[in-house]
Amino acid sequence: MPADPRQTARLRELHEDYAWKVNAAIAEGRDDLIDALCEEYADEAVRLIEADGVCQLNGGLPRPL
Repeated sequence: MPADPRQTARLRELHEDYAWKVNAAIAEGRDDLIDALCEEYADEAVRLIEADGVCQLNGGLPRPL
């Protein structure tokens, strides 16, 4: 099943936002923030994928309840 272009765009935006935040933390020497930002990014990406009720990573099958 092809990916939903809207979901792809939302995930791309999320990635760009967190990449900017991580790069800024690196530039500021804020190593304490980097792991937290990476974890937040992964959690938010999963939320976006699940928000549609269909997980493309699961062959497009509805998410189990």
